[in-house]
Amino acid sequence: MKKTFAAIAACMVACAAQAGGFYVGGQLGVMTSKNLTDSAGSSVQQNLGGTVTSSQDTQAAAGRIFAGYNINPLVGIELGYLQMSDVKGSVAGTTAGNSNYSGDFTYRTSGFDVSAVVHPFESSASKETPPTGLYLRAGISEYTLSGSSSSPASSFVSWRVNSLSGTGTILGLGYDWKLGPGALRLDATLHQSMANVTDNDSLALSVGYLYAF
Repeated sequence: MKKTFAAIAACMVACAAQAGGFYVGGQLGVMTSKNLTDSAGSSVQQNLGGTVTSSQDTQAAAGRIFAGYNINPLVGIELGYLQMSDVKGSVAGTTAGNSNYSGDFTYRTSGFDVSAVVHPFESSASKETPPTGLYLRAGISEYTLSGSSSSPASSFVSWRVNSLSGTGTILGLGYDWKLGPGALRLDATLHQSMANVTDNDSLALSVGYLYAF
């Protein structure tokens, strides 16, 4: 999958160099976070017995850089790289043998996405001017979810101190306002099954700017 993303990027650069329509940009925002610490606590409890409580951040900051190519005034293809800030969680409990334990978990998510971006009402864009107005987005992602833990019971949730990688889907909508040589962007995107983890969905809300060549 990473080779596919690299091939798409190379194709975009080649097309942009020959015919214009290329743009780059960045965006910052917040993303919701699946509660992975609850399942970590459940895994520990299944192995140690007793009782457990857990808590985790419900959202994280996120940044994304992207490059796109406008195939025509209505449709473009966009390649992005996403980085979420660390998500913190904690567990604490008592084993069946009445011993207390506690630990902290940290999760990180990052990776690439590629999507089609459609401006259904665009009529004035050119190769040198980015499309503006409402847009719809659909694509796929290749994210990596990694984690670390200070818990002495972390061996019972071993994947959370290593990493998982896999594909997911992205669906979104937003609005581009013409501003200077590019456009100001507001974006809402649903990232589904991030890193191919079931129900690891996240809604991202962000603001950004794209610059057209």
